[in-house]
Amino acid sequence: MDFCTKNHIRPWMLPLYLLIDTNALNNIYIDECRTPDIGFLMASSIIYVLGVIVFNGALISIIVNYVSNRTQRHRQGLIHYIKEGHYVIMGYDDMVPSIITGIFNKDDEAKILLLSSLEAPIIREKLKQSVARKSLDNVIINYGHRQATEYYKDIHLETAKEIYIVGKRELPTHDAVNVECVMSICEYLKPFSYHALPKRIICLFENLDTYKAFKTTEIFTDVMPEGVEFVPYNFYTGWAVQIMTKGEYSYKGIKQNVVRFPLLYRGFNSPNQEKYVHLVFFGMSNFAVSFAMEAAQIIHLPKCKNGEIRKTRITFVEMNADKEMNVFIARNKHLFDMQSYLYYDLSNNDNIDGVFNILQNDENKFRFRLNDENTKPQFIDFLDVEFEFVKADVMSVQVQRLLKIWADDSQQIMSVFIATQNEKSNFEMAMNLPDTLYYSDVPVFVRQDHSDTFIFKLRNADNNPLQGKPRSYAFVDDMGKLHTQTNLQGKYANIYPFGMNNIALDVDEDIICIAKLVNFLYCHTDMTSFNFNDQEINNLTDSQIFQKAEELWQSLSIANKWSNLYNAYNIKCKLDIIRHIKNLSENDDCLREIENMSHDEINMMAEVEHNRWNIEKLMLGFRVPQPNEDKYNHPDHNNELAKNKTRFIHHDIRPFNKLDQIRNLDVEYIKHLPWIVNKTKAWTGVLRNNM
Repeated sequence: MDFCTKNHIRPWMLPLYLLIDTNALNNIYIDECRTPDIGFLMASSIIYVLGVIVFNGALISIIVNYVSNRTQRHRQGLIHYIKEGHYVIMGYDDMVPSIITGIFNKDDEAKILLLSSLEAPIIREKLKQSVARKSLDNVIINYGHRQATEYYKDIHLETAKEIYIVGKRELPTHDAVNVECVMSICEYLKPFSYHALPKRIICLFENLDTYKAFKTTEIFTDVMPEGVEFVPYNFYTGWAVQIMTKGEYSYKGIKQNVVRFPLLYRGFNSPNQEKYVHLVFFGMSNFAVSFAMEAAQIIHLPKCKNGEIRKTRITFVEMNADKEMNVFIARNKHLFDMQSYLYYDLSNNDNIDGVFNILQNDENKFRFRLNDENTKPQFIDFLDVEFEFVKADVMSVQVQRLLKIWADDSQQIMSVFIATQNEKSNFEMAMNLPDTLYYSDVPVFVRQDHSDTFIFKLRNADNNPLQGKPRSYAFVDDMGKLHTQTNLQGKYANIYPFGMNNIALDVDEDIICIAKLVNFLYCHTDMTSFNFNDQEINNLTDSQIFQKAEELWQSLSIANKWSNLYNAYNIKCKLDIIRHIKNLSENDDCLREIENMSHDEINMMAEVEHNRWNIEKLMLGFRVPQPNEDKYNHPDHNNELAKNKTRFIHHDIRPFNKLDQIRNLDVEYIKHLPWIVNKTKAWTGVLRNNM
C-alpha cells in the first residue's frame, strides 16, 4: 500500500483508480518494482484489464451508438443543418427529379433541401433511378409536411434562394393544399423582412382551370412579402412552352445529349405561301388540351398573299370528343363567342367514303357558337386560330384514312401529338400510323411518362444510314422512266418522345428577362403619339434599364405579367418569320435586317403581333365589349369605358385594321425587337455572372 500512501490515494479508491487511469498499471509497476508484491501486482493487473475493457469498451460503444443514431436520423430526414443559400422543394412527386436537374443546370453548386412526408430512404431510392442521381450528394432530404409551419424554421425558408411547392399531383386536394401552403409560407416570411428573402415561390398546379385562375387573380398580392415573386407552374404547359420556344431537351438530363424538336411551322419557309399550320392531337388529356392552348397563343403567321387570314388549325381526335369539346369551349367561352369551330362524328361511319363527303361539305362539319343575334359581337371569325373536334376511335379505319388525306395535303404544315393518358396506348398509336405520315416528314410527338429511351434509340437508328449505306427509294413513272432517291430517313426518324416526368424543366431566365424588357418599353410610351420614348430610354445605362425593368415588373398585375410572358414566348416565331421575309437561313442574324424592312413588311408583322394579342387576351379570360360598352362606338366616353379592362372587358380585341391610333404600338414593338433581344443577352449575362 506504499503506492497509495505515496500518491495520497485512499486504499478503497485504488480499484477505481486502476479502472479509470489507463496508465495506472505502469505507475504501480514502476513504483512497486523496487519492493515487489506479486499478489498486489497481479490483483492490480486484473483490475486494470477489467478497467480497459469496461471503460474503453463503453466509450467506444457510446461513440458508435451516437454516430449510428445520428446517421439513422439523417437517413430518416430528421437532422437539419443547412442554414442559407439553398433551394427548397416541398413535397415529392415524379417531376421532382426534373426540378432538381433544372436547378443544377443553372447553379452547379446548388444545395437543395427536399421536404416530404414520405420516408427519406424511399425518396433517395427514387432519385437514384432518375436523372438527378448524379447530384444526390447536394440534395438533403428532410421529413415534414409542406403546409405545417412548425417545420419551416428547421429548413430556414427565410434564407432560401427559391421555394418550389410541388406536393403529390395525383391527389384530388393537391391544388387546394398548395394554395394553403403558399399562404402559410407568406405568413411565416413576414417577420423576416430584414433578410434576403427567396427570389420567388414557384407553385405547381395540376388542374388547368386552377392554373388559369392564377394567371389573372391577385390572390397573394396582399400577403406576398415584398421582393418575393409568386410563379404558378403547370407541368403540361411547361412542356408545351419547352417544345415551342426552346425546341429541345436534354436526353437523360445530359447537356451534351440534346434532342431537337422540329418547328411546328417549319414548312412556312417553302415557296408555297398558302400553307397553314395543322396540329393534330390524339386524345383530350390535360397534356393535349394545355398544349393546344399554348400553341394557339404562340404560333401566329402573316396573312396569305391574297390577303386572307392564315388560320392555324388545331384538331382533337377523341372518342368522347363531343363531351370534351363542350368542356373546352366553356373553358374558352370568350374565344368561341366570336370564332366558329368545326366538329364531325366519324364514330358510327362504317362507310369510309363518308369521310370524303364530310370533308367536302362544310355544312356537315361547321357548328357555330354564334347563335344569339342579340349578343353576337360586331366582329366574328377574324381570329387566326380555329379548332376542330373529331369524334372517332383514333385507331379506326376512318381516322387512318383521314390522317392520310391530311398528310397528302400540300397546303398543310402538319404535326401529330399522341397525348392520351395511357402511355402504352400512345406507343401503340405511334407505331401504327399510315405510312404516308412516316415518309412525308410529319413529326409525331409521343407522350411518355417516364422513359424516353426506346423511342430515342428508335428514332436515332432510323436517322442513320442502314449498315453504313444510304437508304434509297425507286419508282417508275407512267412513261416507264426510273426515278431514285437516296439518303432518305427511316420509318421512325420523325418520332419524338416528350412529356417525361424526369426531364429538366425550369424557369427560363431569358424568357422572363424578355418579358420584363417588353413591359419596360410599354411603360415608356408617349400616349399622344403611341411611340416608345426612345430619347428617355437611350439616356439610361444598361444597369439603370435592368433595375427599372425589375421595379416595374414587381409592381405589375398578374394578368399583365402573363401578357408580357406570352409576348416573350412568341418572339422566336416572329424572328423566324422575319428570316423568311428576308430570305435568310435559320442561323442568320435577322435583327439587323429589321431596320431594312419596308413599311408594308413592318405593318404585316405588327398585324401578326396583334393577332397573337387577341388570342392571348381571350384565353386569359377577357371578352369583347358589347356595343354599349365599346369606346370605339362612344368616343365621348372613352376614358370611363376604358376602365372596363379591370373587369376583363377589352375594347381593342378586334381586327388590326379596325384599331385606332393604338395600332402604332404594335409597329413600335416590331421595330424594337433588336433592342429587346440585345438587352436580354446583356441582362442574362449579368445575371449569370452574379450567380
